[in-house]
Amino acid sequence: MTLGFTLAEDQRLLSHTVRQFAEKELAPLAARHDELEEFPAGLVPKLGAAGLTGVIVPEELGGAGAGNMGLVLMLEQVGRVDAATAFTLQGHYHVVRYLLTAASRAQQERHLVPLARGTGLGAMALTEPEAGSDAAAIRTVARPADGGWALDGGKCFITNAGVASTYVVIARTAPGGRRGEGISAFVVEAGTPGLVIGPRHRKLGVRASLTQEIRLEGCRVGGEALLGQAGQAYRTLTRSLGLDRLANAATSIGLAQGALEHGIRYVAERQAFGRRVVEFQGIRWQLAELATQVEAARLLVYQAAWLADHGTPDLGKVAMAKLAANEAVMRVTTDVVQLHGGHGYMREHPVERFMRDARVFGIGGGTTHVLKNLIAQGLLR
Repeated sequence: MTLGFTLAEDQRLLSHTVRQFAEKELAPLAARHDELEEFPAGLVPKLGAAGLTGVIVPEELGGAGAGNMGLVLMLEQVGRVDAATAFTLQGHYHVVRYLLTAASRAQQERHLVPLARGTGLGAMALTEPEAGSDAAAIRTVARPADGGWALDGGKCFITNAGVASTYVVIARTAPGGRRGEGISAFVVEAGTPGLVIGPRHRKLGVRASLTQEIRLEGCRVGGEALLGQAGQAYRTLTRSLGLDRLANAATSIGLAQGALEHGIRYVAERQAFGRRVVEFQGIRWQLAELATQVEAARLLVYQAAWLADHGTPDLGKVAMAKLAANEAVMRVTTDVVQLHGGHGYMREHPVERFMRDARVFGIGGGTTHVLKNLIAQGLLR
């Protein structure tokens, strides 16, 4: 395997452009939106105009065609200053990737093009109260009705619910035999009768990203809403969500990088015992350890993205990348709050928000426990 560690010119340009956009458009308002727990009005068109909503979508479908590495670079720069917006984009890309994987050309032109251009937002309706990490345990059902389908059930922890234009709903169309059998996917447009947006979840972090419940109460969709073959969605879903972990990992390393930069600036300026805090060897060693952990996680994420873009996706490598990035962001954000002392615990400093935001990434998209099981399973196969 030949793996290039030098980014191409277009990739460096993408990273630089997104960094400038994030610092200008997202960073100044991130704390306010977090404080108010407010989804920013007008955010999605701005993200679309900046090219952030269709990074992995081919150009002929309205996207940038920048692949998984492009997605990683984009989310890394957004996560560096505003993890809530990056979290919103992650939810959006769950739908984008699934449509790229399972939708017909006609379905892609109808639903994927507006998502790629930022005139709509996606939400993946998968998780249920009794089916989180175990997606095969879903209870939402879809029954044939008048040439289409009627969906009934409940979903929870749905990112972008209430502001999304396009939902991909995972439902059971037949009793399960072997694990994952009988599971199907449907595209449901916002405003469809029977698609009911439930209460909003109040979260510890990424509070400017909406997470709500969904109820499906005899929700009727046409036959064209079925994505792929009935009962055959589980394998596609597993593969799609496996690669989606790259988005989570990229946001994690971006958030960790942003926190580390704040920590370095603070200890370089702060005085204690007549010296700058950064002059103490213990602090220097701590910074060195944090920077090394972030860089190691970044290289794992880049490797996993590179493999996927070169036709050899390795979900085991993706799981390793997410695990390393999730653990790095938790350690870095916690340590940086400690480096700030009492100031770090106060809302006037962004590092307390960074630490709250960091916690979700080791839960969503496959918990660290699930990832360790997947990695070990691959080792023992």
